[in-house]
Amino acid sequence: MKVLLIYGTLSSPGGIETLLLRMTRYLSEHGHTVSLILTHPDDRSVDPRNTLVDEARRYADVWYAYGDFRTIGPALGKLPLTGFDVIYCLQNNAFLIGLLIQTHYLPNARVLAGAYFPREYCWHSKGQRFQQRLIERIFRHIPAKNVFFMTPSSATDHGDCLDRDFSGSPIFPLPVDIARFGRAQRKANRRKLVSIGRITNFKTYNFRMVDIVKDLNRLGWDFEYHIYGNGNDFDKLQAYIADRGAG
Repeated sequence: MKVLLIYGTLSSPGGIETLLLRMTRYLSEHGHTVSLILTHPDDRSVDPRNTLVDEARRYADVWYAYGDFRTIGPALGKLPLTGFDVIYCLQNNAFLIGLLIQTHYLPNARVLAGAYFPREYCWHSKGQRFQQRLIERIFRHIPAKNVFFMTPSSATDHGDCLDRDFSGSPIFPLPVDIARFGRAQRKANRRKLVSIGRITNFKTYNFRMVDIVKDLNRLGWDFEYHIYGNGNDFDKLQAYIADRGAG
């Protein structure tokens, strides 16, 4: 099978990025041909050590075609978009680009949408942009089996928002590789708190937990808070911790 993946950027590691890399590896190792279109530059100024694109290239052809679904047409025309059986899209703009590719280059390919945010393909607000209205209109008619949700609750949320049933949609959670830790000696330290995730502006829990842990320790507890991740707000988080004397 020949698979085309579409995503925004691999600038910094996160849950979807982890899924994407593990998908390319799994598909390649099981005999499938994989190509990946990235629609935004990978900004290594965020982390010069970022090797996500290099890792993806081990298992897939990586192509760049910058733009959204309204402007990306000329860039797509330069890519060898032939022979693909499946187009898997990991965000809403990628989904519209996938439909564009299907329409103009791959009419026999199946377009699949991955839903990895609670409101990735639907919005409750009345003041919607054209892209939001377009996606919701399409999602009211797309076959449920073509939408892959991260959790059952995400499928339910989208169904409630769009007034349709997604119970027949596959559940495809973000991968956690635990096999190599199967024999680990587990000695739980209940005073040690850990968060793992991309450090970006819409994920505020890292900032909030710094103050929560500091307040708990002021009351006589002895908690440690360890943060694993990187992203656009890494330096901002470091400054926040230092400013509160919590480092």
